[in-house]
Amino acid sequence: MGTSLTYRFNSYKILDQDEAVLRANDNPFAVVVLTALLAILHRNVTDEQLKEIKHDLYAEMIKREMDKDTRQGIYDFLARYVSFKNQTMFTIFEKEVEVKTGRNTTMGTREYLLEKAKNQERAKAEKLLEQERAKAEAEKRTIALEFKKMGVSIADIAKGTGLSIEEIDSLV
Repeated sequence: MGTSLTYRFNSYKILDQDEAVLRANDNPFAVVVLTALLAILHRNVTDEQLKEIKHDLYAEMIKREMDKDTRQGIYDFLARYVSFKNQTMFTIFEKEVEVKTGRNTTMGTREYLLEKAKNQERAKAEKLLEQERAKAEAEKRTIALEFKKMGVSIADIAKGTGLSIEEIDSLV
């Protein structure tokens, strides 16, 4: 019947790209391609060397004037596509980026209120726990005093209650 179907695709070969040209290009996608290129070229580097490469790529992102969402998307790509063997290195990298950029983790109103509520609940729980400990300690002393009045040996009372002999002697 003579029917034919042809597909034609544009292709983009990352290994054919020039690193210097990608660094000079203002397009945010150039950082993505540069990330992929460096990942291919440096696939057998140590985590320390990889961290330096990631810092370099992050600096390339900062040089370009892009909106926050675009920069965050590229950063997420960088973080996942070029990953460390030792995951603690990622935490080190994140902290170094924070220091380098002067970024801090300033909370918004929602985060502040959630953190405040957590702290209040934690303080309540700690106070309740301390009250329970004090109550248990008082009960232990009351029991020890009763055993002392019954004539149970101080050594046995100490062994049973966990109080010291001096503490039991001081009970009246």
